[in-house]
Amino acid sequence: TFSLMIISPAIIFVALSSILKGYFYAASKVTTPAVIDIFEKTVRISAVIAIINILVLKDIQKTVTAVYAALSLGEIISFILLYISYKKQSSIYKSPPGFKSENKIQLFFNIFIVSFPLCVNAFLSTAIGTASTLIIPERLLHCGFSHAESLSMIGKFGSMAINIVLFPMVIITSMSIVLIPDLSQNLASRNFYSLEKRIKSVIKISLLIGISTMFICLSIPYNLGMLFYKRNDLSEYIRFSALSLPFLYVASTTFSILSGLGKQKQILINSIIVSVEELIIQYILTGIPKINIFGIGISLMITSITSIIINMKEILKKCYVHFSVYE
Repeated sequence: TFSLMIISPAIIFVALSSILKGYFYAASKVTTPAVIDIFEKTVRISAVIAIINILVLKDIQKTVTAVYAALSLGEIISFILLYISYKKQSSIYKSPPGFKSENKIQLFFNIFIVSFPLCVNAFLSTAIGTASTLIIPERLLHCGFSHAESLSMIGKFGSMAINIVLFPMVIITSMSIVLIPDLSQNLASRNFYSLEKRIKSVIKISLLIGISTMFICLSIPYNLGMLFYKRNDLSEYIRFSALSLPFLYVASTTFSILSGLGKQKQILINSIIVSVEELIIQYILTGIPKINIFGIGISLMITSITSIIINMKEILKKCYVHFSVYE
């Protein structure tokens, strides 16, 4: 309970910091929030180590409280630095003579129209993800595995192997942060040539990262398991989950492209379609004894391909993107 009380203030500062980060991302000033994030995490880790060593914490409850206290401290520091940077950056820009900004109600309505579908998407994705977490153990029990074996398989495949193969996803995420405002700017200025060229480039980069990561995971799965988790029983899970990476990485990029094109409503619809499809496939496949936990990997591949198809259909409505096999 005390730990929750300690971390509660962080929720407010996380929300406020996200708003300020959005300003820098939109202004293509990504270096500022990146440097502040690195500094904040350095302070957070240092604070945790210092508190544990100085107070000689042995009890797990007190240690968790110390970690949460450091998290809250880090978020407060991050917000303060972001706000100072924002005031310094915004003072440079002056509104042109005669410029009239929209009233507060209109601004709120504009933000609400964009954010509401994304908010609903997050809630539904969390709900469907929770349902999936509850279903898979039951389906593995149906296959004849014990409760302990089921949880062990879920941990190895769903947590360890998936985390390893998705490690380069940080590159895709970082690219998306820069991509979304850039696409919005090109769309607003009706610079369709630059828009189509950027979309084509990021899809190709995502595909190359996915293929490269897949080959690495297929080549040295044992080494990766030992490197990240010191386990020698993850090889088959890493190999199987790696097969979906080219599709998964491109699918993630197409969602970012839709966001940059202002297709938040379509993101919600497509996400629901994919999430429901994933839930159904996992329910069916994980209950088949010969497939069992590998049904998660199969569903990941199928839903990624589905995402690419339905997302590209919407993207092509807005702009023309052509790919050649020689590229």
